[in-house]
Amino acid sequence: MLIDSLLSSSVTCGTGLPARRRSAIHISKPPAHSAFCCTGWRFHRSGLPLSTPVFRRRRAVVVQEPSGSGVRLPVQEIVREIVIPAGVAGPDPMVMDVRCYAVAQPGGIVVIDTGMPDAESGIAEAVEALGGSFGDVRDIILTHLHMDHVGSLFAIAEQAPMAAIYAGGPDSPDIRAPRRVQGLGEGDYVQDLQIFATPGHTPGHVSVFHEGSGTLFIGDAAVSAEGGVERSPEAFTSDAARAEESLERIAALEPERMLFAHGAEIASPVQSLARLLGGPYGS
Repeated sequence: MLIDSLLSSSVTCGTGLPARRRSAIHISKPPAHSAFCCTGWRFHRSGLPLSTPVFRRRRAVVVQEPSGSGVRLPVQEIVREIVIPAGVAGPDPMVMDVRCYAVAQPGGIVVIDTGMPDAESGIAEAVEALGGSFGDVRDIILTHLHMDHVGSLFAIAEQAPMAAIYAGGPDSPDIRAPRRVQGLGEGDYVQDLQIFATPGHTPGHVSVFHEGSGTLFIGDAAVSAEGGVERSPEAFTSDAARAEESLERIAALEPERMLFAHGAEIASPVQSLARLLGGPYGS
């Protein structure tokens, strides 16, 4: 299986596939806080007719550059773009990207978040690019309970019957799933992935850290926009004070990379986060 070779050797970075339209997703009313999030940060105008909200998909290989330890983490990023009609999250049509990840691990593939509904085909391609199939998915980690992170959970879980499902303890009881969602807490591990409790966006929000490569899957603890780290919108955050504390903890962790659920990877994320917080951590 390619998973073993990916874990033991270097990986060549692939080229992202061009965006192409998928089936329409109609969002006809303002999203509830508990069901949908991050429709308020810096979108660009879509230029599309209001009658055509769509999913557009592209997939890109995310390859861990050598860290101090020389460890690489094979990851596939799945990107969905949602065109939101005018009046739903602002006066103009908007485009939001939603990102989830498939990660090769020694005990099988881990899926981090399942994106919006109808994301399973992109996740399937990502899993295949890691040399596996849904039968090789052993774990599904949900950073939190919002719909843009759990939307394809049923579809993925049904096609990956061997996969355990995890979420942060406070969020796990409220996530509908075809089998039990196991609660995670600070310091827990799912294979080689360490769980960091980063509450605030939701009470049970977690981020996922791979120490060997210094990679942090940040979920919605922060977003990236215009080349920098930004806070998730307060309107979609359950506790802004706790969210700020979580950002301080992330800054102290000093991950080499941050992979976001909303927004592309950026250079020097810790420095950008420090600027957001008002200066170097601890100053």
